[in-house]
This record gives sequence, structure tokens and C-alpha cells, in this order.
Amino acid sequence: MAYAREAIEESRRTFRAEMRIFTIMDVALVTLNGLLIVSVVGWAIWLWMQGTASVGTVAAASALTLRLNGMTGWIMWALTTFFRQLGVVAEGMETIAQPIELVDAPEARPLAFREGRIELQGLSHHYGRGAGGLDRIDLTIAPGEKVGLIGRSGADKSTLVKLLLRFYDAEQGRILIDGQDIAHVTQASLRRQIGMVQQDSALLHRSVRDNILYGRPEASEAQMIEQCPKVGDGMIGWHIMAVFTCRDSRREKDMPQARRYDLAVH
Repeated sequence: MAYAREAIEESRRTFRAEMRIFTIMDVALVTLNGLLIVSVVGWAIWLWMQGTASVGTVAAASALTLRLNGMTGWIMWALTTFFRQLGVVAEGMETIAQPIELVDAPEARPLAFREGRIELQGLSHHYGRGAGGLDRIDLTIAPGEKVGLIGRSGADKSTLVKLLLRFYDAEQGRILIDGQDIAHVTQASLRRQIGMVQQDSALLHRSVRDNILYGRPEASEAQMIEQCPKVGDGMIGWHIMAVFTCRDSRREKDMPQARRYDLAVH
């Protein structure tokens, strides 16, 4: 709660400072525009009264001044939006430009996948809190076995999957795949053997063919076509459609959610 309260207070202070700057800029702009209109139009009228300027000159000066008055507001908000987006980019760079701390071990070797047996031995992970999270989990998943993890929200079901993918290093215990500790294999070889389909599967905004080849860019055309009939519900019509759409540019927005799951798997 203290962290959330601090974050909300920081956001409120930032918003208040931003609104104060906007107010000062707006008042200053209105003042300058008022002085511009009064000085230019007043000077033009004075010249007309002296007989050195025509009515057309007064009208043109008034029109140009009013036009500048409208453009200054637009320019101010355009510049404000520009610098705001620069701030968003700077904050984004602080997030994505972090050094990679989870690296392969010096003696790491590619994962030698054989059967797909997964073993969790004394696995514990508390995110550095010392309590909560996963605590001394022992589990063996045999090759081909289907396992469902059931628990309330926040029971760290996703944490278990992230540890299996080695998005984090476990604080205690180890995870074995075919007898190999995943902490001692390369991350690329580990993740190449694991397919993960999330609740909301997002595809690349490319053709079905490109999405199938994303997992194996080196696959041949024949291997790609071989996967197409597997994407679907077994209906012959979908098989034909799958083979066809692998060659055209059907987009993600046209794809039903169930088909996105199929593509994510394959």
C-alpha cells in the first residue's frame, strides 16, 4: 500500500506541475496575443486616420493578426504534445534499455531434448521477499502427461511457468528437463523446445504463413505447408482454407480467437 500511495502521490505532483506550466503558458500567450492585436490593429487605424493607410491595409492587418492569434495556440499545443511524447519515449527507454542480468552460465550447453520429462526439485521462489510465492515445490511431469495448475489469483501459477522458461532464476531448488538443470543450458535452446499460448494470443500483423514461420524461420516451404492442416478443428473446409491462407495475406484482425490459439501452438 505504501508503494501504491507513493506512486499516486508522485503522479499527482507531476500532473500538478504540468498543469501549472500549461496555465502560465496559456496566460502568457493570451497576454501577448492581446498586445499584438491592440498594437497592430491600433497602429493600422492610426495610420488610416493620418491618411497614410487605406481601409484595405487596416483590414489586411486585422486579418493577419487574428490569423496569427489562432496559429499561436495551435503551435503551443503542438509543441506541448511533441515534448510530452519525447518524455514518453525517454521513460520507455528507461524500461527497455535495462542491462540484461539473466545470462547463460559460462559452461552452459544446448538442451539435449529427448523425452520431455520435467522435474521440480525443492523449488522455491519468493521474489526476494522471503515469504509467499512458491515454497519447496516437488513435482514430476512425465513425457506426454497433461497437468493443470489450479489456484486462486496470485497463487503464483504464472511464476511456475516463468521459472520453467527461465525468465527468472529460482531462489532455491532446481528444474530438470530430461535430467538437465535448465540453469546450465542455453536460454535459446530451452525456449526453442517450449511452446506457450497465453490467454490472449496476439499474432504478428502479417500473413498466416509468416506467423507459422516465425517459430522456425529456417523451415522450408514444404515443412510450412505440412503444418497448415494441423491448424484448425479437423474440418476439411478449414484444412483447405489453412493451406490457402498460408500463401496469402490474411491478417490477425480477420482471424477468430480459436484460430489464433491454433497458430500460436503450431
